[in-house]
Amino acid sequence: PGGAPPSGWDFNPYDGGTLFFYWGGDVNDENGGVVEADLTTYSVLGSGDTIGAGSDFGVGAQGGTDNWLGGVTGYLGVKFLNEGTGQTNFGYVHITTSGPIGFPMTILDYAYDQTGADITIP
Repeated sequence: PGGAPPSGWDFNPYDGGTLFFYWGGDVNDENGGVVEADLTTYSVLGSGDTIGAGSDFGVGAQGGTDNWLGGVTGYLGVKFLNEGTGQTNFGYVHITTSGPIGFPMTILDYAYDQTGADITIP
């Protein structure tokens, strides 16, 4: 569908020929997903992984989703500006991808810590 995303959005998974993660928000780079050591490829996280201030985050709108091609179930670590508190929050989105390109995908659930503390995937 066309049109601008709603005000205050933080995360948009979409199909641009392959699965892309796009981060809304502000010029201060407060939104993003946990990335590998190359700082460009989004990590697939699992139980026991912690997302927080010590994590590496990326915000590339295109690319970086090679780990999320079709048939993957895992967690994407995220950070975002909580407009209600004015602080950065950390969380995760539980995702299953499909098709050879990772899209369409399904968000199974998500969680974040609204205090700004690190969060560990159960």
